[in-house]
Amino acid sequence: MELYETTFAQLPGPDDVVGSRAAGEQRGDGPASVSVLGVFGLRHIPDPAEQIVLIDVAQKTLPDRSHLVDRGVGWTGSDLYDLLDTAAEIAAR
Repeated sequence: MELYETTFAQLPGPDDVVGSRAAGEQRGDGPASVSVLGVFGLRHIPDPAEQIVLIDVAQKTLPDRSHLVDRGVGWTGSDLYDLLDTAAEIAAR
């Protein structure tokens, strides 16, 4: 899973995110890096507010990462609470 910098007024579809920039991970004052998250436990947590929405699976067009440094990390394990913290950090940028 990757998070986008873009915000949408309504639920986007797969075509709506094409060309959007990846949010990346910002640590300290250095450049942001590519951030791919493996979020565990989403199937087993109730989501009555419908905060988590799957847009697409195995999307062939990746978000624009040209502004990010690729540190060669395949993916990072996360859970719902870390995901929500990360989304709040991105929204505050």
